[in-house]
Amino acid sequence: MSTLSPYKIARAAVFGLLDVSMRLSPGLMSAELGVERDRRARLGTMRHGEHAFVLTSSAPRGIAIRLDRCLDVSFPVEGPDLAMQAWEFSQEHLRPAVTVLSRQLDAAVKEVIAAEHAAGEVLRDPRIAFASAPLPTSPKHSAVATRGGVSVRATLGYDMIWRRAVLTLDMLYGLRPVREVAR
Repeated sequence: MSTLSPYKIARAAVFGLLDVSMRLSPGLMSAELGVERDRRARLGTMRHGEHAFVLTSSAPRGIAIRLDRCLDVSFPVEGPDLAMQAWEFSQEHLRPAVTVLSRQLDAAVKEVIAAEHAAGEVLRDPRIAFASAPLPTSPKHSAVATRGGVSVRATLGYDMIWRRAVLTLDMLYGLRPVREVAR
């Protein structure tokens, strides 16, 4: 019986995040919120605060987005959990975790839109550019998967206080109103 690797977990998490986000109403990938992402972006490993340059339909010449937001969710895992089949692990552990990530992303997008309204910018058709970049990994204990411009890192660690293995899913991303470019 093989164990799940961080890469297999990260890959399942990014697919699950995209799936859950499209199903939630409205979700990160929902047209209702006007979120645009560069699905072809191939960004290298980046750190908090760096800028990513992406192309979207509202900014076809490109837009620089500061990667200044992080999301993460952690949960305990045990040996038998890592011996599960990938689909079984996804249903039992990843689906709830990526639902949390999706709701956090959704709240962040709504926060950006609310900030625009608070600043006196009443946008009839708000467009928010989204960028996500891979976070650094360690060779044995973490891996990153990217799909459709969204990157998720999975890290297996050990909690010394509770004496148990912990899986963390996290992502580095940025949001920017596209109207800033039009000025």
